[in-house]
Amino acid sequence: MSSDITQTPVRSEIRSRGGTPILFINGKPVPAAAYITYFSERAKYDDFISAGYRLFSIPCYFGSMGINTRSGIHPFEPGIFDDPGAANFSVFERNVKSLLEKCPDAYILPRVDVSMPKRWIEENPDELLCADNGARRECFASEKWLRDVSTMLKEFIGHIESSDYSENIVGYQLCGGNTQEWFPFVTTPVSGKAIKDGFAEFIRANYPEEEGRHKELPDKDSLGCESASLSQIRYYEYLSYISSSALCRLSSYVKELTCRRVVVGCFYGYTLECPDPRLGHHGLDRVLACPDIDFIASPISYSEGRLPGTYMSYMSLTDSIRLHGKLYFSECDIRTHLSTYPDEARPGCVEPGTYRQPIWLGSPDPEIARAQVRAAFIKALTTESALWWFDMWGGWFSDPAIMRDMAAFRETLIFALNDQKKTSISQVAVFIDENSYRLAGPDAESVKNCAVTRRALGYTGAPYDIYSVTDFASAVNVRPYKAYIFLIPAMTEAVRSAIESSEKSGIGYICCDSENCYDAAALREFYDRNEVHIYCRSDDLIYVNHNYMGIYSLTQGEKTVTLRKKKLVHAVLPDYGSGGSYRTPVETLTIKFEMDKDRCRLFRLN
Repeated sequence: MSSDITQTPVRSEIRSRGGTPILFINGKPVPAAAYITYFSERAKYDDFISAGYRLFSIPCYFGSMGINTRSGIHPFEPGIFDDPGAANFSVFERNVKSLLEKCPDAYILPRVDVSMPKRWIEENPDELLCADNGARRECFASEKWLRDVSTMLKEFIGHIESSDYSENIVGYQLCGGNTQEWFPFVTTPVSGKAIKDGFAEFIRANYPEEEGRHKELPDKDSLGCESASLSQIRYYEYLSYISSSALCRLSSYVKELTCRRVVVGCFYGYTLECPDPRLGHHGLDRVLACPDIDFIASPISYSEGRLPGTYMSYMSLTDSIRLHGKLYFSECDIRTHLSTYPDEARPGCVEPGTYRQPIWLGSPDPEIARAQVRAAFIKALTTESALWWFDMWGGWFSDPAIMRDMAAFRETLIFALNDQKKTSISQVAVFIDENSYRLAGPDAESVKNCAVTRRALGYTGAPYDIYSVTDFASAVNVRPYKAYIFLIPAMTEAVRSAIESSEKSGIGYICCDSENCYDAAALREFYDRNEVHIYCRSDDLIYVNHNYMGIYSLTQGEKTVTLRKKKLVHAVLPDYGSGGSYRTPVETLTIKFEMDKDRCRLFRLN
């Protein structure tokens, strides 16, 4: 075993340094960049090990019913608890040992899907969500489900703790629900005792004066309406309550089982990407308050179809996550010229005719694909986020140029661990109130306007930070912001209070609501009125913090980036043979260089 791994027990934690949450393993800061694939037989461990990566995520499954109920995708692996007689860890053991044979000093973060085996579904009809299309899966409101998952977690973690690879396991990512991302398996249930009884108890506990008004779940046909009724509002709140509460409870139990030695995290808080309150992702404030959840993850936004030249925005309120001392992990499932449909990677893994949408393929141009991979990394670097490269069906990144970049990414992250100033330099703070989405309803015009404005933020040439409005008082003390943007589908008391505070302080603000929607040009005008520094006005995509500036070119030609003060500028990544500009550091206020369309460059700012 390599000397990089200490004697058991291993310890991992998130420490805040200079306002930035950092992953520490055995007392040392570690570059939080990992590799993962769904298809173990197509894992490209050798490529990433050669590029210097030592952090890996390995999926495992408590049951083998598949990760969703709608798409026709088949189970990826047998479930550990499929057999009622005995747990079967053989597939997980094989996958772990396959990696450790290649990299004995690997750090492993299991991606644990706690979805239940088929036998449990058949034995527990009262604990399920049931849809009119026949789908039946476990319900987050089920107390029995939570108890049985906890029993399985105890056996799973006990097995790992007694294994000869326990010192390689540095934490756990808890996954569940539809697509493993804590969405309910059924969003419009027509029956289900657990969710009905739980909703009644939720009303009794939180709104006793309304107990007689919510005897039944809202009619499923009314749940998509633009104007939400009181019953719908309470039901939407309940859906987020049961998902976030389950996460907090299970994370607390994992912390107990591991004596709080290792980090625990989850997918959650897709507030920006999933405004529909039926999806249960509007309990982020509860998750942020939980001391047992160390990191929160989400994929890079799908809002523009992942087309070349799309700004790499995040789904969650990353600066609130950071403010609460938790690490944000970006799941970088970037499609490349090597991406394939899943049934081409593993024949028979999906139903015929499914998973054939363009979203599953990347640009056929290797250089454009490389640029998008770079942009995903640069977004994480400049927002002080962690990331994992999700090689979903295997082989997506197996291009020599991309893997050279992967090695450079990791070296850059190691260098960045020693930077004194890691924090954002944004002068714009964006505020979201997750409660406002259930007031508006999923189809409200204000929800659509907020989505349009959110996308436009990335095309202004200026960085922004993004928070929950419940963190307004703390956020405005982080740095001297010059402008506030409120994305509010419906007015709430928290937003009203923040607006009043903005007016008293004299800080300029705008509200995106049912009547107001902003494109990039309108946002730039607002920035100019409030003296917000715009780094680039050529409609290219800019990613910048104290130490780094990245640019993705949307057009061909000369690019001009104006810094707020002089910096020693030098190129970090290979620059497509464009003359080697800034390979030698240059002290300057204005950075100028030529770029082809759909290319991406990174500069260090000392």
